[in-house]
Amino acid sequence: SPGAAGDLNQGLMELGATICAPAQPRCLVCPLAHDCAAARTGRQDELPVVAARKKASELPLLARTVVWLEEAGEIVLVRRTPDGLFGGLWELPPLDVAARLGVTPDGAPVAFHDQTLTHRRLRIAVLRGAMPAALVAPEDPGYDAIRRVAITGAAALGIAASTAAILRTYEDTP
Repeated sequence: SPGAAGDLNQGLMELGATICAPAQPRCLVCPLAHDCAAARTGRQDELPVVAARKKASELPLLARTVVWLEEAGEIVLVRRTPDGLFGGLWELPPLDVAARLGVTPDGAPVAFHDQTLTHRRLRIAVLRGAMPAALVAPEDPGYDAIRRVAITGAAALGIAASTAAILRTYEDTP
């Protein structure tokens, strides 16, 4: 229906994942085979044309510094606004947000996290800081909430993959 673009998109993604796969498409059982240009012209094995991926070293680097604020088994997380990169996900507060809370982090990073995304590399340095006396809403337009959460329950919030990796590192070496 005209108002269900999301349902159409989800259906096409499911079709591509289960029937119209780039390797070994199953055209005989495809409900859209009669409308498919690739099936009509016998080019199923040539399509889709996938551009070669860039090497990780060729991707631009996004470097960030976050602050680990921990006390009594709880850490501080901030939530990104719904729009933009990592929208709606919780993460450790970036250096500038921690500074607005009155936190002066220790000088040397205690951990690093490197991650390669499809279009960029992410390098996060983690500094340690003392828990602030009070949490106030971040004055950063990229964040809309801040809270203390139990380290063990942080993953239930909907956290960024990079934050999950940093938490796993903490579990291994607190």
